[in-house]
Amino acid sequence: CNAMLQFGRQPLAMVSAMHHGVRAVLLFGTKFVDLRDTDDFFATVLREESPDTPEVVRGVFWMQDNVTAPEQIITLSDAEWRTPSSGLKPTRYNWTRDSTCWGLSFYCMPNCMTDHPEVGNVRIEISPSGKWIWMQGDQLVYIVQPHDVIRDGAGQPLDMPAGTLMRLTYNGGDPKKKLNYQYLLTRVAFKRSDDGAIVKTAAYEVLQQQLRYEPVYRCSCCGVGLCLNEDEFVTATKSLSPLQMYMPKP
Repeated sequence: CNAMLQFGRQPLAMVSAMHHGVRAVLLFGTKFVDLRDTDDFFATVLREESPDTPEVVRGVFWMQDNVTAPEQIITLSDAEWRTPSSGLKPTRYNWTRDSTCWGLSFYCMPNCMTDHPEVGNVRIEISPSGKWIWMQGDQLVYIVQPHDVIRDGAGQPLDMPAGTLMRLTYNGGDPKKKLNYQYLLTRVAFKRSDDGAIVKTAAYEVLQQQLRYEPVYRCSCCGVGLCLNEDEFVTATKSLSPLQMYMPKP
């Protein structure tokens, strides 16, 4: 079995999965998926969808514009939903990481943790107002409401329909304090309730367009942009790693 390992999101070398410790990970059920061909992958990650999953988090989500972490796809419907608003999401299952050197480090951490409610899980809590999702620590998700107007840094309104999920990190997890980081949890597919068919959303094609994006800039030795100038770095963040590794939920 071969895997394309990369530094950052740039190709490094084609190496055998028998080397560099990758084989040890593969023995625990690691799968690889090319996000340009997702039919079987979507069926797999939605196979264990809990019937108790709140509608707002059903489906397959792309961590859109999450430029600091080597991860792309996540499901929340496979969490253990203890109540209609509270669940535990195992970080090892149905959570893809880039098949890169950087991604491998993110992948190994949750897979080395024990199965325990307080370790290796993200606790998910939906607020009574239905506007917020707490995902542990300082990680929040805001659910865009019907009459919200979301503006960019220049004050221009953005196309953010009701139900859009905005992953936000504030100081101390307090929305009244400084916003430190943000990206979107964008639904790219879901399982139809009447017949179980997998339906891809319009955002799926946006993901495909970004996967096809090939930036043109000088090679960076580290592959994560540390020696790129500002314009090159911004361009580099638009490039995604199509090859992902993940572990399906048993």
